[in-house]
Amino acid sequence: MGSSFLVSGGIDMYYSDEQIQNAKDYDLISYLREEGYNLKKHGHEFNLNGDKSLVVFNNSTWHEFNGKMFFSNERNNSVSGGNTLDFLIYYENKSFREAMARLVGGVQSYARKPTYIKRHEQKIQQLILPNKSCDNRKAVSYLQKRGMDIDIIGRCIEQGIIYQSSYSDKNSGKTYDNVTFVGLDKTATPKYASSRSLWGQYRVDAEGSNKYYGFLLAGYDNAKTVCVFEAPIEAISLASLYKHYGLDYMKAHRLSLGCVHDGALEVFLKNHPEISQIGFRLNNDGAGYAATIKYIEKYMNNYEISYTLPILNDWNDTLKKVKGIACKDFSPHGECAKGGGSGLCLYSNPQHLIDHALVTDGNATHRMVICNGDFSSLETYINEFKQKNKSGIDIIIDCTGKGYGEKLKKQFNDLAVIEYDISKDIDIEVKKKKRNKADICR
Repeated sequence: MGSSFLVSGGIDMYYSDEQIQNAKDYDLISYLREEGYNLKKHGHEFNLNGDKSLVVFNNSTWHEFNGKMFFSNERNNSVSGGNTLDFLIYYENKSFREAMARLVGGVQSYARKPTYIKRHEQKIQQLILPNKSCDNRKAVSYLQKRGMDIDIIGRCIEQGIIYQSSYSDKNSGKTYDNVTFVGLDKTATPKYASSRSLWGQYRVDAEGSNKYYGFLLAGYDNAKTVCVFEAPIEAISLASLYKHYGLDYMKAHRLSLGCVHDGALEVFLKNHPEISQIGFRLNNDGAGYAATIKYIEKYMNNYEISYTLPILNDWNDTLKKVKGIACKDFSPHGECAKGGGSGLCLYSNPQHLIDHALVTDGNATHRMVICNGDFSSLETYINEFKQKNKSGIDIIIDCTGKGYGEKLKKQFNDLAVIEYDISKDIDIEVKKKKRNKADICR
């Protein structure tokens, strides 16, 4: 059995793989309550301290959706969520030793789950699918109004992975119409269901949902590529864009993660050994950037990789823009992937941010997208970072190629500012890593 080595007070201390797994599987909900965190329940998930961006969606898994990604040189990893051990390390900023001592070393401890098995194989409670409505007319209309192709919608309804559902509020007695997206296992048994309101912001995962089985818009049986999205609507939206431009969207499978955690991708790849290519199609924001960087590094040695970011915030907004439907004309000002150092790199293009992070130490610096020379979000970020940390940002590295150096020096005269040309780094090193550049038609 492998082990992780630590030195404590001059005494050699070893944590076995089993002890580390015990720490990962401690009951997170119990831990949070005992530590005094304020948990607010939404459906079958919990928000932490009233922050809707940080969600605990089962007893040992949490996820942060707001783009605040935690990087660290020492841990050589980027996370936007994880297990109970991850929470203590990345969210509470404990060292590995402190976290392990807290969970298995005995200052206090919480009863762990009796038996560990891989989460996607756990015998969790049975999935309770939302009630089906008598027809799907409202759901179809809702998806069409968001620009999605009627033939693709119809195909999903035929396969039972989209349907109109209803939800009755026990307090008000009102009934609400939703569209429900279903994730199946390899035997076509429903394992996951997510519903969103046709009229408002309500969205919830069904009781007993297992996020390791994501919504899948399957391609041809012989397809060797899987494209990965954050949400079912994004997967359908890009497929609709392909069809709009006369491209064959069936050449690739399209998988929704239900967030940016890659558990559903891991299970899909295990069940589909024929897959040789992965296309990351996550959202154009801080969470999407950091997750794309993380997963390219994770999967690039075993799969051919491509990535493409939507021109707007997500693929549905991009689809609506193309079709002339009103949408949020989002521009990613100030979307920042946090780093462990005191430097901050600026980019004019989020794809440059990801490319450069992949060929340099992606964890060593903060990285931010700046649009049209607007530094207001940069100033806000620098001030907030200084307030929350013992030391602030010391150096700004202009990687935009726009010649902002002098303007930056005037506005941030107490910081060092340098300009850096990233083109050689990207052109040479990306070839060395045998990565594919962004290709929307893959």
